[in-house]
Amino acid sequence: MLRNIYIYFKLNSIMKKTTLLILLLLAVMPLVLAQEATLDISIDGKAYSTGENITYEIRLFDGTTKISSPVDVKIYDYAKKKTMNLTVMSNEQNRLFVEDDFPSGFWNIEASYGTKTAKRIFSIGDREEVKFEIYGDKLIINNTGNTIYTKTVQILIGEKVVTQKQYIEVNGYKEIRLIAPEGYYNIQITDGEESVSFSNVHLLGTGAVIGALDENLVDNPSVLGGARNVSAENIGKSNRSSLTTIFLIGVFGLFVLLTIEQLLKKRMHQKMS
Repeated sequence: MLRNIYIYFKLNSIMKKTTLLILLLLAVMPLVLAQEATLDISIDGKAYSTGENITYEIRLFDGTTKISSPVDVKIYDYAKKKTMNLTVMSNEQNRLFVEDDFPSGFWNIEASYGTKTAKRIFSIGDREEVKFEIYGDKLIINNTGNTIYTKTVQILIGEKVVTQKQYIEVNGYKEIRLIAPEGYYNIQITDGEESVSFSNVHLLGTGAVIGALDENLVDNPSVLGGARNVSAENIGKSNRSSLTTIFLIGVFGLFVLLTIEQLLKKRMHQKMS
């Protein structure tokens, strides 16, 4: 009887140890596979544009045998302005749509499985693009591209062309006040690629001449198509300033001539005496 009880407990202990060993092996198996697995990334291209799909596959093998398992993927641009953390299944094709706001330049795609990591580099091309809108007497330039907008914009107000160089950050905008005597004008804007037209735009007479004033430069001398903002008052001030300068120069010149004349008379008097 005692022997049977002993054997029962002995077998029970062996079964418990066996169960624990199996559970331990099951827990360690993924780590063992991760140590022995090979990890790589396959990507269908090296350069992309906005509106395209990036097709990639995370390849995970144990020798020559494919391993189907969740893999952590991180996709980000070099400046890390945009980062995406994903979990995908290995050995399956995945697609990432290149949105309009994806920054241009080099990007990284990284995969990690256990202690294994893999990385690939691709690039997204520049898309210098804007949207032109007019509200009241203001032209609004919205940067809808994925890089800094640096093009030169031409603004045709009636028959007057105003040219301005732009610098607008991604997702930024610029306000330009359209200046002209009061009236209705046909306005066209172009940067050489994007062109829009607006008919019968009512300008409220914000200037005596036709031009455009960059709202970002209001603390500096006003700019009209690269020139100073000229008004009747400014012209009057300029004329008065010029006349004053001429008068002072004339007085000074007369003083110099009289002084020279006095010196000459003095020398002549000395010689005669």
